Amino acid sequence: MTTGWHKYGVQLAVHSALAAAFAGLVSWLLAMRIWPAAAIWAVPTLGLMTRVAVLIRLRRMGWYAADESDRPSSAVVNREMSKVFLVQLVGWLMVAAYSAATGVWLGLGVSLALAYISLAVVRLLRRSARRPGQTHGSEGR
Repeated sequence: MTTGWHKYGVQLAVHSALAAAFAGLVSWLLAMRIWPAAAIWAVPTLGLMTRVAVLIRLRRMGWYAADESDRPSSAVVNREMSKVFLVQLVGWLMVAAYSAATGVWLGLGVSLALAYISLAVVRLLRRSARRPGQTHGSEGR
């Protein structure tokens, strides 16, 4: 069984490494002047960077504490995680606007579909964050 700190460290390392790799890819695409691809890949990069910030914030709030009674409720965690998908939603809408302005219709379709998915996830997380009386560990009971 892994401890909360180990789980936090692994998640932080993986998300940080992915964010750095995606940032490198976006930088390379910008250097090669492949603007539509750079715009599309910038969104998951920003999402991963936001996820790293949210993980750090959750650690400070006590989400990875060994004692469950010290952890914040799942509603609080859902509210924090919805910020990641909100950033991605705004990013996909910006890519859709860019794609429409430049005439990249495939990029427009893909970005609107992904924006719709991000919106659905944000609404789901916000709805579950509004449920009264839900604490960590009581979701499946």
